[in-house]
Amino acid sequence: MVAVKTLRSWAYSLSRSRSRKSDSWNSGHNISLFISSHWRSLFGIKEKMADTKFQYFSYGSNLLRERILVNNPSATFHGIGKLKGFILTFDTPKDVGDDLWLGATATIRPGSVDDFVWGVVWDMDLEHLKTLDEQEMGYRAYEVTVDVDGQPVPCRTYEMCLEPNGNKLPSPYYLKVIIDGAKQNGLPADYITFLESFPHNGNNTPPPRYIKVMEMIEKFRGHHINGTIPKEL
Repeated sequence: MVAVKTLRSWAYSLSRSRSRKSDSWNSGHNISLFISSHWRSLFGIKEKMADTKFQYFSYGSNLLRERILVNNPSATFHGIGKLKGFILTFDTPKDVGDDLWLGATATIRPGSVDDFVWGVVWDMDLEHLKTLDEQEMGYRAYEVTVDVDGQPVPCRTYEMCLEPNGNKLPSPYYLKVIIDGAKQNGLPADYITFLESFPHNGNNTPPPRYIKVMEMIEKFRGHHINGTIPKEL
């Protein structure tokens, strides 16, 4: 309900700004047009006339800066955030396979009021909303409210929507990317310990997606790709 009111307020502001240019502007009609044409599957995403950015809450491999920059070069650090009422788990979509990461991938699931997931909130250009959606294929997008330094921040995030096949073990490479992203961005130490407690599938073959991440790390930091799990990214 808050998100709808917020969206209406943005639409109202947009209609007032345009009314200065044309007396024929009908606020009721154009509010509906604004909502239908710019909804983009997310409450709270502002159109360019109101804002050029949106906030994205990451909890998996996109915790690592170099990983998110592979597909979304506009991403900049906003802050670490706490998503309440959800849990972190790993799943593999049925009939889709695990070719990119050679194992299960992270997803959030609704939990109890005492559950929470730590992650990173990224500021991103609206032009990369499409690339983010494409990266998160097999996941559904929706809005959540994330606590960042005690302030509520509306964010786009994703939850796996395809039926899982029962495989809940990530590859050690994928898990390593998540853990190093958590360390890189200063997530709480006890939460990093929690991430390190997840079992992996023991597959020592570097996944294709991991190799691409390593290429980005080499580009940004000058690290050499040697096909092994680095001690620190």
